[in-house]
Amino acid sequence: MGRRFDEGLAHGREAGDRLGIYNALFSLAQLALSLGEYDEAIRRFTEGIQPSQEMGDLLNVAYILEGLGVVAGLRDQAHRAAKLLGASEGLIEAAGLRGHTSYVPDRSLYEGLRLQCTQRLARRLRPHEPRDKR
Repeated sequence: MGRRFDEGLAHGREAGDRLGIYNALFSLAQLALSLGEYDEAIRRFTEGIQPSQEMGDLLNVAYILEGLGVVAGLRDQAHRAAKLLGASEGLIEAAGLRGHTSYVPDRSLYEGLRLQCTQRLARRLRPHEPRDKR
C-alpha cells in the first residue's frame, strides 16, 4: 500500500499537483504512524504543511498538527502534544467545522491522548504529589 502512495506522491510532484502531493504525504504519514515509524510520520506530516497552506487548506494543516500531536503523545512528550493538539483544535474552530472530505479522524484516539496529556501535565504542575512510574 505504501508503494502506491509513494507513486502517487511522485506523480503529484511531476504534475505540480499540490492537492495530490499533500494527500499522498498525509496518507504516508498515517501509514508510518500506524507502523510505529514515528520519525517518518513526522517527516511526512511536516512536508505536507507547505502545499496545504499554498492551497489554502487550513483544515488539512489542522489535521497535520493533530497527527504530529499524536506522535508527540505516543513519544511521551505531553507538553508538545498538548500544544500541537491545541493548535489543531484552534484551526478547526477557526474554520468552523470538523470533518474533511478525505479524512475523518478517530476521535477516541484524540480524546484518549488529550486525557493522557492533561493528566501528565497536571502531575508536573503538582510536583509534591507522588508520580505514577510508567
